[in-house]
Amino acid sequence: MNRRLLLVEGGSGVGGALDALRRSLAAGGFEVEVAPDGFYATQVLERRRPAAVLAPVRLPDMGADELAQILASDPALRAVRRILVPLPGEPLPDAATASGFHLVLPPETTPQQAALLVQVALTPEPAAPGADEPGAPPSLSGTLGAVDFAQLAQLLAESRLAGVLGVGLPGGEGFVYFDRGEIVHCVWGALRGRAAFREILRAALSGGAPFRYRRLGLPEAFRLPKTLGLTVQRLLLDVAVELDQATVDRSPAHRGGSAGA
Repeated sequence: MNRRLLLVEGGSGVGGALDALRRSLAAGGFEVEVAPDGFYATQVLERRRPAAVLAPVRLPDMGADELAQILASDPALRAVRRILVPLPGEPLPDAATASGFHLVLPPETTPQQAALLVQVALTPEPAAPGADEPGAPPSLSGTLGAVDFAQLAQLLAESRLAGVLGVGLPGGEGFVYFDRGEIVHCVWGALRGRAAFREILRAALSGGAPFRYRRLGLPEAFRLPKTLGLTVQRLLLDVAVELDQATVDRSPAHRGGSAGA
């Protein structure tokens, strides 16, 4: 995978949030070149082809939307991924600006989270096996505990890319499928949908479980069963309530009160 990135500073200078992002990307194995403005970025692109251009909403010499249009209109540059990086204090991009980018990093994304999302966004769509047998090489892997399961699921959903997160659990590997910002399907053993997600979340909360994520190609994403179709926030909230209620129902005080009644 091409790991060269071009980071456009904008008006903030490299000493602030963008510098922290640059360091996190470099720590993640990316080769990061910095451009002071949009015009300089276009000059760099004439000589070298990075995998992606990352730019804030405001540039000293042009808008981020204008830079995106330049890249999209040049056939030689269309393969370069365009990633928008809203900085603290910048206005959120409007729909027209955001539509010119392959990925818009969510507000308040930490540099470490941003580096993870960039890695996911740059992974090419694979020719992959069936939905219940995700065996292609992962584009991202690690261990829960160092990365929180809920946070990881939120970040993967916010990439709005189709993909599958596999979590190694004592009862077998569980799979969480993402598409266009939602969790659309879950599998763990014989369980499907919400029941599978609930048990995956319950087991993942103990930490230490290995995880692996890979992108899904469009044909595979199209064939996915749609047993959920919920945002991560909604699903996490609903399942957390169910887990809390189950804990209350199993408590000695609750059982004793029920028996007394």
